[in-house]
Amino acid sequence: MQQEAREGGKRERRYASLVGVLAYFAANRNFGYVDVLANSLDPLTAKETMINAVRDFMSACDPERPAREGREEVPCPRDVKAEYLERDLNLFIEEIESGWDRFFRATRNLALQALARAAGLRFPRHGEKSEGQS
Repeated sequence: MQQEAREGGKRERRYASLVGVLAYFAANRNFGYVDVLANSLDPLTAKETMINAVRDFMSACDPERPAREGREEVPCPRDVKAEYLERDLNLFIEEIESGWDRFFRATRNLALQALARAAGLRFPRHGEKSEGQS
């Protein structure tokens, strides 16, 4: 949801860590989680999608995980912390289970925010031209 909370004069987007998780996958051209979330028709589907996305993100971005040779990836966002993920996931689940209007608004807005952030994380793949190249 686009709601923002003020904490110590700092503006913080709601579910910022979840946006980071989905943006990471979208920037790496794995749009499955974003697509399922954006098209989900019930809270259970959205809840399971986000739980799976967080689980896969934690596996992919584990600092103990060895780097994959020969595979370019957008690096894991440093601002997504486990304690924020748990808090944001619980708030998201609570919101989507509180009514259909809030469910549709929260899921669609989260997916859109993730796609917007992913566009800023992407880098050109082999053979692609970055902006400004001819």
